[in-house]
Amino acid sequence: MRFYYLIVLIVALHLIGCNNDTGSVTDTKNNNNPSLAIDAGKTPSSASTAANAGTDSALAVSAAGEHVAEKCIQCHTIGSASAPDTAIPYITGQYANYLTTSIQAYIHGARVSDEKKTLFASLTDTQTAEVVAYYSNLPRQWRSNAAPSSLNTKKKLRIPINSTIELASSCFACHGPNGNSQTDSVPSIAGLSADYLQSALSEYISGRRDNEFMKVFKHSLDHEKITQLSEYFSTQKRRKTTLSHNGNVNTGEKLASKLCAGCHGIKGNSAVSSIPSLSGQNAAYLIKAIGTYSDGTRKNAMMKQALNNVSTKNIRHIAGYYATQTPDPAVINANDTTVFDPVNDGKALAAACTGCHGENGNSKHPGIPSLSGLDTDYLSSAINAYKKGDRDHALMQFFVTPLTPDDISKVALFYALQEPKAAASTDSGNITAISGILSTCAACHGDKGNSQSPPTPSLAGQDGDYLIQAIVNYQSGQRKHEDMRNATADLTPADINSLAQYYAAQSAVKPKTRIPETPEVIAQRCNRCHGAQGLGDETNLTVRVATRVTPNSGADVAAIITAPILAGQSEQYLFQSLQDYQSGVRKNSAMRAMADVLSVLEMKAIARYYSTIHIKSTQQTP
Repeated sequence: MRFYYLIVLIVALHLIGCNNDTGSVTDTKNNNNPSLAIDAGKTPSSASTAANAGTDSALAVSAAGEHVAEKCIQCHTIGSASAPDTAIPYITGQYANYLTTSIQAYIHGARVSDEKKTLFASLTDTQTAEVVAYYSNLPRQWRSNAAPSSLNTKKKLRIPINSTIELASSCFACHGPNGNSQTDSVPSIAGLSADYLQSALSEYISGRRDNEFMKVFKHSLDHEKITQLSEYFSTQKRRKTTLSHNGNVNTGEKLASKLCAGCHGIKGNSAVSSIPSLSGQNAAYLIKAIGTYSDGTRKNAMMKQALNNVSTKNIRHIAGYYATQTPDPAVINANDTTVFDPVNDGKALAAACTGCHGENGNSKHPGIPSLSGLDTDYLSSAINAYKKGDRDHALMQFFVTPLTPDDISKVALFYALQEPKAAASTDSGNITAISGILSTCAACHGDKGNSQSPPTPSLAGQDGDYLIQAIVNYQSGQRKHEDMRNATADLTPADINSLAQYYAAQSAVKPKTRIPETPEVIAQRCNRCHGAQGLGDETNLTVRVATRVTPNSGADVAAIITAPILAGQSEQYLFQSLQDYQSGVRKNSAMRAMADVLSVLEMKAIARYYSTIHIKSTQQTP
């Protein structure tokens, strides 16, 4: 019979999925009273059982629980958590059995909180039953967390109103109808990003950009009007200039791809909202603007460095090239609040990288690494190192600083899924001379430079010039990595060149990368226990589990365990719960298995999915 009960218990625990925070199946005691050996929790009292039955006596217990609930109300305010964006769950109208087992989990350590453990341990069985009945019988008035989370954020332009159009019309005299300039040396502003336009206007008004005419508007434009103007012109269709130029377009294209594309995008269509697009801009204005950077009138260290030693003639060629390019619509943001599509989000974000790192991350510029087919762990780590300043590179820091953790995950995912293209080099170098060194490198970077360790980059097919510079930087300590510094310390210039040639000539193998599932797909698994759309279904979700109270008592006890309602629950609470299950902070083998395969992006997506499901205010009597 013991074996039979054990089998029943194991099956039930797998069926209930994420019903409770569970510990191991052990015999425990609380205040010298036998307790149920499920989830290291104690047996629900007879009062709690009465509350679940929905009888008159249960309602009496519920009323008595209002006094006990005064200890909970500071966090769990009636009808909601303390705020929609907190990790405090809604508990009004939640299933009584779930609340009971949650309290037990805190007492016995399956859920960790010293404050809650102290509070709940101070309650008698009767008080526990009373407060559970009180909250479970309150109307379920959970607010839907519809506010945008960090997972999906999109800046939505306000619809221009008549007053905005009237305000913008004062700019038409110089900048042309709807911002398309017809005057040499005056820029078109139609279709430039709102972020850039707002920054530029603010700099003119403050005097950081010197223009006597633009200063005239200092007293007529406040922050709100600057915002309105920026949003209006960003929505206008940008047209390629019809004004003439005297540059050589072919020469300008070659120069621009080397000097400008890394920031201003392919063909001058910027993928970064804070950097202006140059495509279709009139050449006379571009020549004038470049001149102000060169002579220091406009302060920008990266622009000054990029233009260092560029002749007046070549500036004319660059301006002529950009004047002939077709503008794309203004950049707003890569993310969308309604669709979970991290790969395409990553692609949109990665557009800002294309100018240097090449299409889909396959670099064509010597000295700049390819990103295609690198593992997500390594790419995320590298981007974060630039963002924190651990890797010193002003241009990279400029681009990655605005990225959120979710943005970084999406960019890394996009590049990891791209197919690496073979490097131009086919000369594998002097393999005989470096055979011993290659064996050392293979220990971390894998056979022929294809790493099997997610945090370690593959070297196969990587740009040779980049590899040389990276090794030299490790040797000198410019790049901080103790193991790499030790590994490269004794390499000669000839060794470094041979290593770079060898790895550049190898064929890169794309790592196996799991594509995140949509929240709708993940929810299909969750709904097996939590009911359709996480709305709960006590009839279908109640599981009766039998087990012995103690090894010697011979008594069989049945416990009813119910999966909690998820619909309308706090987004932050749901996300934090999944993280806690994954890390083992909350003890539940079934939930650990469910959460273990989920990425942070997926956990945020499923948390948001359930939090935004509308749940009606209902009177619950579980």
